[in-house]
Amino acid sequence: MNAPMVSKLAGAWFLCLACSAPQASTYPSRSITIVVSSAPGGALDTVSRIVGNQLAKGLDTPVVIENRPGANASIGASAVARARPDGYTLLATSENALTIVPALMPDLPYDVRRDFTPISLLATLPMVVVASPASGLRSLEGLLDAARRSPGKLRFGSAGDASVHYVGMALMQKAAGISMMHVPYRAGPQAMNDVMAGNIDTMLLAPGPADQQRKAGRMQALGVTSARRLDFMPDVPAVAETLPGYTFEAWFGLLAPAGLPADVLVKLHAEVARVLALPEVSRQLAEAGIVATSCSPAEFARRIASERDQVLNTLRK
Repeated sequence: MNAPMVSKLAGAWFLCLACSAPQASTYPSRSITIVVSSAPGGALDTVSRIVGNQLAKGLDTPVVIENRPGANASIGASAVARARPDGYTLLATSENALTIVPALMPDLPYDVRRDFTPISLLATLPMVVVASPASGLRSLEGLLDAARRSPGKLRFGSAGDASVHYVGMALMQKAAGISMMHVPYRAGPQAMNDVMAGNIDTMLLAPGPADQQRKAGRMQALGVTSARRLDFMPDVPAVAETLPGYTFEAWFGLLAPAGLPADVLVKLHAEVARVLALPEVSRQLAEAGIVATSCSPAEFARRIASERDQVLNTLRK
C-alpha cells in the first residue's frame, strides 16, 4: 500500500468524528470498561492494568479490566467492535489482533479500518532470540551461519502463524536470507518449554521470561530485536549489530468502537498520554521489559495500516 493510500485510510477513521455531538464536558459519568484481548497475567494484561489504574485516578471514575481472550484475540476485538461508541467500552489489544490476524484471516467478524477508532499506542515490547543450550548455538552469528550451512534444519517454535513469535522470526529469516523449520504450538509457553528441553532450537521470547530463564541456565539469549541493547540485559547484543536494519517489536494499543465523538477521543488520548509519561508507569513497565509508548490517533492508524501490509508482504508465498 502506498503512502497516500495509507494516509487516506488513517484519515477515514476520523472523518465521521466531526459530526459527533460534543459530550466530553460530562465524560466520563460512569465506569469505563477496558476489554483486554488476552488472558490475565500476560504482558498485555499487565500493561492494561497499570494504565487502567492511572486512568481511573486521572478521570476520577472506576476503570474495569475485562479479559476476553481467545480466537487469536478476535473475541475481545469483536465484542468492542459491536459496543456503543460512547467511550465507556474500550479495547486493549496487540498488533496480533490488528495487523497479523486480519492479514491471515480475511473473514474475521470485524474490520480494523471500519470498526475501530484508534486512541494511542500504550507500549512496545522488543523480543529476544533465545536458543536451547542443547543446540550448541551461542551467538546470533552462529545461528545464522548454521542456518546457511543447513537450510531448513534448525527448528524454531512459535504460537502459530498468527503470532508475533512467528512473524518476527519470518522477518529475520527474510532479512538474513536463511530458512529454518517452523514448529507451531498452541501457545508460546509450550514452545518455550521445548526450547529449554532441547526439542527445538530457537524462538523469539519476551524479555522478562528470556532473562529469567537465561539466568537459570535453561536457555541462551542470542540477541534482542530492539534497535539498541536493553538496559537490564546489556550483555545481549541487538540483532541489528549483526543484521543491520532488522528491528522487530510487539506492541499494545488502546482503541474504541468506530464513531467515538471527537471531543471524547481528544480527552481520552490526552489522559492516556499523561499516564504513559508518568515515571512510575515507565518504571513499572520497564521491570517487565516493556517500554511505555504513546502516539497520536492518526499515527496509530497509520502504523496499523502499514504493518498489516508488511505482514502481508512477508507471509505471501
